[in-house]
Amino acid sequence: MDGGRRLLRQIKERGFAGGFGLASAQHRRRWRSGRSRVTESASKIVDATPHGLGGFLATVLVGLSFSYGIVRGGHADAFLSAYGDPFHAVGRYLGFEVQHITMSGLGDLSQADVLKSSGLAVGQALPFIDIDAVRDCLLAVPMIKDVEIRKNYPHGLAIHVTEREGFALWQNHGALSVIAPDGAVIDKFRGDVPAGVPLVVGEGANKRAAALFKMLEAQPDLKSRVTAATLVGARRWTLRLDRGIEARLPEDGEAEALSRLSALIKEQKLLDRAILAVDLRMPDRVVLRLTEEALAERLETQKKLSKVKGSTT
Repeated sequence: MDGGRRLLRQIKERGFAGGFGLASAQHRRRWRSGRSRVTESASKIVDATPHGLGGFLATVLVGLSFSYGIVRGGHADAFLSAYGDPFHAVGRYLGFEVQHITMSGLGDLSQADVLKSSGLAVGQALPFIDIDAVRDCLLAVPMIKDVEIRKNYPHGLAIHVTEREGFALWQNHGALSVIAPDGAVIDKFRGDVPAGVPLVVGEGANKRAAALFKMLEAQPDLKSRVTAATLVGARRWTLRLDRGIEARLPEDGEAEALSRLSALIKEQKLLDRAILAVDLRMPDRVVLRLTEEALAERLETQKKLSKVKGSTT
């Protein structure tokens, strides 16, 4: 007993004969067992990982870090200026740089005009050229009716252009434009109107010109005498013939009116008379407007006839 009348016993009697060393050994065995399970799981994960994934992820990480450094450092503009679009830079590195562009179908347009309007630039890579975007840019040119674009790998690009054909001149609000048969404005026109070139005048005349000149094709003798056609009130045509004579057509029945006018010119030499205008708007009659001299002469003739009739009665 100790001084407190308590019974002293040896530690080994409490079941700790091995001491703390035995407990540590058991703990190490449990730890090794757990570690082996973790190692086995990690091995399974590594085995399931695709080959090369680590290298790919490392490359991506380096690329992102490089890009971030370029942007943060303010070098992006300098990079684009030196190497262009990154995708095109890669395409050039792989050997797909555009080295030659062939063009066909050109008439009034030049290759320089087409290239400038296409949006294509030196150093682009063929795989990354957006054909639809290039085509849209070219179709925005008034002179171009249609365009076909083909990639010829590895370095070629072929462009075939269908140009609009000039059909007539259109004068509207004092401005002259070259128009196609469908009325589309091809280009502005500067200078005097050449002889023999059809001229239409007025709002909306460009859209209706083809129909009018198609009707005139059936009257070749009359067509050769027409110098201009003015659309009046977006409803009817007034033709200007040589010698300055006007022919006023009806709103409906234009073809019949043109046939009557052609007959008057051939059979009655209408254009050789001293008239200013011929009105064909009424289907059952033709109204002529005389020049001032012809009108004065006609009035004088009528007075003389009246005097003669008065003297005979």
